[in-house]
Amino acid sequence: MLSDYRWYVLIAAGLAAFALGCIGWWSVFRQQFPAVRHPVSDVIYWSLQNFVFNGPTSAGLPWQLDVARYLAPIVAGSATLSAVSSLFRDRVQQMRIPLMRDHVVLCGLGSYVGLAFLRRLRQDQIPVVAIEVDATNPHIGLCRSMGVPVIIGDAQRLKTLQAARAHRATRVLVVSADDAVNTQIVATWRELPGRRSHQPGCLARISDPGYSVLLWIQELKRGDPQLSVDYFNIDEISARLLLREHPFDTGHGQPHILIAHLDPLGVWLVYHAARAWHDARGDNPDKLIVTVLDPHPQERIEMLHGQHSALEKVCEFIPFSTTTRNVADLTEHHRHRNVPALGWAYVTAYQDKDAFEAALKLRHALPAGCPVVVALSRPHGVAGLLGDVTEAEGTGPLANIEVFPTMERTCTVELVRSGSFESMAQAIHESWRREQLAAGRPALTWEELDEPRRESSRAQARDLPAKLRMVNCAITPLRSWEATDFQFSAEEVEDLAIEEHQRWNDERIAAGWTLIDMPEVSDPRERERMVEEAKRRKQTPYLLSWDRLVSLYPRIAETDRIFARAIPSILCLAGMEVVRTDRPTPTSARRAPPS
Repeated sequence: MLSDYRWYVLIAAGLAAFALGCIGWWSVFRQQFPAVRHPVSDVIYWSLQNFVFNGPTSAGLPWQLDVARYLAPIVAGSATLSAVSSLFRDRVQQMRIPLMRDHVVLCGLGSYVGLAFLRRLRQDQIPVVAIEVDATNPHIGLCRSMGVPVIIGDAQRLKTLQAARAHRATRVLVVSADDAVNTQIVATWRELPGRRSHQPGCLARISDPGYSVLLWIQELKRGDPQLSVDYFNIDEISARLLLREHPFDTGHGQPHILIAHLDPLGVWLVYHAARAWHDARGDNPDKLIVTVLDPHPQERIEMLHGQHSALEKVCEFIPFSTTTRNVADLTEHHRHRNVPALGWAYVTAYQDKDAFEAALKLRHALPAGCPVVVALSRPHGVAGLLGDVTEAEGTGPLANIEVFPTMERTCTVELVRSGSFESMAQAIHESWRREQLAAGRPALTWEELDEPRRESSRAQARDLPAKLRMVNCAITPLRSWEATDFQFSAEEVEDLAIEEHQRWNDERIAAGWTLIDMPEVSDPRERERMVEEAKRRKQTPYLLSWDRLVSLYPRIAETDRIFARAIPSILCLAGMEVVRTDRPTPTSARRAPPS
């Protein structure tokens, strides 16, 4: 951008104006005063006068002086304006804040998480106000260069949030590295006067998984069906997304995976991999084999068992210490233990450079057919270097290394907008997609969907808490290993199906859809073709009350029942589960049944 080089341009233009002025004045003195010997200082003095609008006004000047008397004032004026704008830029940005509405308030720039969110928000041209307690944070300058106003203050104070117009924001995003600070900011946000209850509200980062569960339970006790306060864990989301993008094989024999470094992300990888195997193995008694590559693997495994004791029933752990053994001996170690060949290797670490080093060592040590996936927090730097290495190798021994950029995948605008509902929406779509593929029908992935269809799944997800409250149930973070076995009664399934159909009716009517009477057609394929054509005109034959839908189109009504029965499995895909509550939902809180 030209603005990044404006001072270089001004300096070059200023030197050119000064040089042309000197040449021009020297020519004037020689022509008009040939008998007088003018010192060089006179030439320099009068050349500098051009910069303060004191140039010559007579005609017949040398072209060098004619150019200089216009160029010099322009350079001087531009430099003055640039200096003044730089001096008062921060103040001008602050003056914009009282006029802002429907923006995002970002609390915490100290970690890379805040910066990653900021970049994604600005890429989508979403207005942002940042709050940072540390005035020396180097990210503040980057924010201001991006046109983001920064308030230096403590977001735990009510006045600071009010100064950021948090009560008029679409979302308050709390991403500091301290869980206690984040929960205090949430508590302060609740006290804001003038908050809009229909907005998504506050989204806070929580690193401690146990603490996150307690906070979720506290939110459920408040009885807020829209989850105006939501929490997320970067490592947990990253682990789910990584395994979704790079799943290990659960359908052919006993799986064997490797986790290099049991950092928080590595712990979540083991947990979600174990859940995937638990749900897929059925009656298979074999355990998931997990090789733990770490300087202190036994200590890490014991700590993992302390956090998730049920893992012992699902996983068999093989410790491999990198302080006492060479990674090159890993294959021989597995052969000595008489375990299946390694299928996938996942590399995580607190520092990207450590993950990079471990990935390279593993790639040299493991067979070429074993994929190595390395999770890196920054999309550039070490990740770029690894990309150069794999590209240079082509089909060589380092070619089969996949980079998973955790922050780029996790810190998305969709997470900011929808919070936990985003993962629910993706799980809802994935469940539908599996049904379509099983029936032999094409189905787009979530990434291939257009925005209206994504938003439809999000609306379906946002309605889940209200539906479940109606049958005395609630959503909590996934903790039970039997969560997929949860079953609703037949009456509950019918109530949930009725609610889902009514929600679908409301959504279609709000989007301008109308009812169409379909002619009697005996051929199912022809009927399906006619329905698809009607959809293009925003018409559907299913915009009916539940009773009429059951009577006329029982197959369509059954799809709503299938969705109701699948809710526990869908939520498990999103890292959540259904639990029963002992508090019945008041009748007034239930949606009116369709007429």
